Amino acid sequence: MGRLNDAEDQLNKALDVRSKIGPPFDAAVTRENLAQLYEMRGNIEASKEMRMRGSPDQIACGHYQCPATQPFNIKQIRRCGGCKSAMYCSKGCQTSDWKRHKKFCRNPTA
Repeated sequence: MGRLNDAEDQLNKALDVRSKIGPPFDAAVTRENLAQLYEMRGNIEASKEMRMRGSPDQIACGHYQCPATQPFNIKQIRRCGGCKSAMYCSKGCQTSDWKRHKKFCRNPTA
């Protein structure tokens, strides 16, 4: 937790490179990692905005162990019912990630 600023710097550098020359899936996963970092900081809006940068067809599932190896289209993604920020490819991935996500899930309008 004490090194979130360092992690953010490294992830932003990686995103810059991956957005230019890497496969789209690598950039999508990096955006998801940054979004989870913003969740840890309690900034759900920044988390949502980071994930939506990949819209409409370059979004990674929010479950770290998702077996998918390609990005998803916004129409294929399901959102967390609480915060509407976390995005998943399936109910199974959403359920599996709940143990991690529930610590950070907040309804931004509450």
